[in-house]
Amino acid sequence: MKNDDVLDVLALARKVKRVSEGGALPTEWLREEQILYGMNHDFPNDLQRITPDYRISIGKFKESQFHSLFSLLHKFVR
Repeated sequence: MKNDDVLDVLALARKVKRVSEGGALPTEWLREEQILYGMNHDFPNDLQRITPDYRISIGKFKESQFHSLFSLLHKFVR
């Protein structure tokens, strides 16, 4: 593995903390084709997944895969 391929976990943790404290959706991560997982306060027992095309799903991880229980309709300003 090359040094460029190493994930800087501390830098990532700092970025997550900074973004989460601001309360804003990290649209730059969605533009980078990242899938975001987090909490949804309306469904505290499940996970929320936001895909790069801004689709929001509520679900659970089972056997290392996300299983969507349902999708939410939500309008984002891009």
